[in-house]
Amino acid sequence: MSLVIDLNDAGIRLADGANHHPVAPGFALLKDRSVEISGAKARASSRLHPRRTQVDFWYRLDTQPITNFEPLTRADLAASQLGTLLEPVAKDQRAGMIVVPPFMSRTALGLLQGICQAVGFRITALIDAATAATRQRYVDVVPLHLEIGLHCAWVAKLRQTSSATTLEDVQILEGSGLLALYDTWIRWFSSEFVRQSRFDPLHSATSEQALFDALPEWLATVTEAEQQTLVLDMQDNQYSIEVSQVDVVNVVFDHFQRIADLSRAMLASGETPVFQLRDETAALPGLADLLVARVGGSYVALPDEAMVDGVQARRSRIDEDATRVVRELPVEGEVAGLITDDVPVHGVPTHILFGESAYSLTQAPLVIGNGGAPGLERYLALDGGLAGVSGVHCELSVEGGQCLLVDRSRYGTFLNGSRINGSAALRAGDTIRVGTPGQELFLIREEHF
Repeated sequence: MSLVIDLNDAGIRLADGANHHPVAPGFALLKDRSVEISGAKARASSRLHPRRTQVDFWYRLDTQPITNFEPLTRADLAASQLGTLLEPVAKDQRAGMIVVPPFMSRTALGLLQGICQAVGFRITALIDAATAATRQRYVDVVPLHLEIGLHCAWVAKLRQTSSATTLEDVQILEGSGLLALYDTWIRWFSSEFVRQSRFDPLHSATSEQALFDALPEWLATVTEAEQQTLVLDMQDNQYSIEVSQVDVVNVVFDHFQRIADLSRAMLASGETPVFQLRDETAALPGLADLLVARVGGSYVALPDEAMVDGVQARRSRIDEDATRVVRELPVEGEVAGLITDDVPVHGVPTHILFGESAYSLTQAPLVIGNGGAPGLERYLALDGGLAGVSGVHCELSVEGGQCLLVDRSRYGTFLNGSRINGSAALRAGDTIRVGTPGQELFLIREEHF
């Protein structure tokens, strides 16, 4: 038997062959300087005992003592949860591969090795999460794998040949993980209960926990219809609210927009994406549709077990080497005929706004720099004292119905806060930032009435 463990802290998964063990989110409830319970049971009491609940021990895996629970460390909590997860497995069968998220640093991976040794698990290989999930080759599109953990989201760009998938780039969005999304939704749902039924679910830990427990089912329900009635059972009472799908999406729009902006910045001009989302991610109201609308391309929903199943299917072709993270795996077949959406023409900017002046965007490139490249026909000089700006830093031009931004610097050019991958297609409303601490320029569109 060879086990596979997926260490996404939103739901840790263990599989031995076709047998999938219960999912264990990265929650731990502490008592008397020890772990009382972890996983789903700890999640079910996390709002009842917030001071005793720890949720960042995988995300910030280290050996520093936990305040008020010394000498326990996050490494101790991770070891406890991993040991609990392995309890149904015979000791002589505790060996296999681990799918690791990109938020785990080299130091954390070193600690993981020690933790596994302590609980009697022998690591045979470490596999990158996005690479593990990507089993098929996409034709004429670029796969972007989106994953959401408890504390962050990440987007991985994958490069594919006819025979293999390789991780090309991965970017992490701090503060847009599942906990942040849930907290935002919980506050909004609570305000709706107060407004519509005069009941405040946040007035007690018990009702707050009930709302937290109901949230996944509610979000799945909201995706099924534009208007829904949601019911919260509290002992002998029932409270209900009417919510619209649009309102539920708008509550977390800023988080989803950050993911879309990051994804756009990772794509070079001319690249069309296909987003890979696990079923549980695709089920978040509005996320998949917003990605397609804002970035273009299409999306596919993968089973929640995509990582562990992807490793199991190609296990015989993975070298057993626990000293490095595998970032390339063979593909199995092709996917073609995905629907793609081009950038709408009405969203193409016509001018870039700098200070109080607007500069037109045409086929002739507009070069932006620090003033150190005189003689160019169309040159926008920024403050010469601004650090991190080249003489020819970036250029903008309109080609084939798109406005293209090309980075010519060694410092990087940022689109909506994310560094672009060489070039990117722009839309009205975008923001370009160059330099340190940064000069911002705004893309606008001139309209005639």
